[in-house]
Amino acid sequence: MFVIGLWHIGEDQCDMPEVEAILTEAYRRIGATVTFRCLPPKRDLVWADNLTIDASALRDKEILRDHPNLVEVPVTNTKNGLKSLIKGTNAC
Repeated sequence: MFVIGLWHIGEDQCDMPEVEAILTEAYRRIGATVTFRCLPPKRDLVWADNLTIDASALRDKEILRDHPNLVEVPVTNTKNGLKSLIKGTNAC
């Protein structure tokens, strides 16, 4: 099972059913299951970068320069072009 971080600003603002559905289907297609962790924005990146969780969803690739263990997934998750970042060891 893969764990994907979804960042949130407030306690009740982590409801992203569309993003969860897209990512759940993508992982299902490769035979994997996924669960989501709602985390504050900085913790989400730190945990993904230090390999505590497997990915951080909805990120801009500019963040990569400060998080060397993350790799951009070259497919957008949303209309505004945000992508997921995964641990370098899981890169395709």
